Amino acid sequence: MDLDPYFKVDVQLGSGWLNYINGYVAKGSDSMDFKTKEHFRDEAANAPWRQTYRLLCKRAPMLTEVYISMKKRGKMIRTFQTDTLCPVIPGRVDIYADKATRHHRLYAAYLQRGVDNAATITFIPGGQNAKSIQEDAFIHYCRVFQWDSANKRAKARTYDNTEKEITAVGVKFEFELYDNFIGQFALTFFPHADQQDLLSPYDHGKFEGTKWIALEYTKHFVGVLSYLLRLTWYERDSRYLILDKDSDHLVLLKASAFPYRNFPERRYGDDLRLFATPSDACLYLLDL
Repeated sequence: MDLDPYFKVDVQLGSGWLNYINGYVAKGSDSMDFKTKEHFRDEAANAPWRQTYRLLCKRAPMLTEVYISMKKRGKMIRTFQTDTLCPVIPGRVDIYADKATRHHRLYAAYLQRGVDNAATITFIPGGQNAKSIQEDAFIHYCRVFQWDSANKRAKARTYDNTEKEITAVGVKFEFELYDNFIGQFALTFFPHADQQDLLSPYDHGKFEGTKWIALEYTKHFVGVLSYLLRLTWYERDSRYLILDKDSDHLVLLKASAFPYRNFPERRYGDDLRLFATPSDACLYLLDL
């Protein structure tokens, strides 16, 4: 069927990949997401008119939108607070270094909270002491706490407006096809006690992690799968999972802190494994 009479678009014909035409008009995404921040920097008297004129050139707004733009007022009233998070790439930087950002320092506070929980919660009377007890994933911790640069500590978020006592955190991941993205995703949404929990290879059945770790560009994929395969249910409390059951340092992770899309609830084998095979762990990761 000849679609030319129905669609009039600008494309570049030829072999290979299609490219944008040089000097093409503004993209549709720019028209839908018009930002006035760059125009507010102009301190001239007619700056509001300049940014309104640019708005008119891009699309056809309603008259009320023009008035709002010239007054530099927001067009949307949110019922929640917002914040951003640049997640740590496991093993990439020293989160305790002097040059660490507020995101790294808040992550360090998250890890320390797991240690503090283990010190204050008598989880296993007369048994093995826990090294860390994580009740939440890092993303939930960011919704409740923020980094206080003045006092150099994590503090609970406060709200001046009682109608906005919710914080939505926008996470700036790397490109989704990069291996680093998998490490960032797991570090943000999976509870853990240390960065190395998401980096250690593990030989389980047909999944030969010790061979895969030699490939630098798949180390996060291998590390996250290894982490999932090392999880077992805690037989004394079905709400928790154990990372590395045979380890001398017990790490307990609350099951409800994991993303629950296709989260397994069966216990496999005598060791109460969370995932029966590496394929099950991989499918859970891909479905998130």
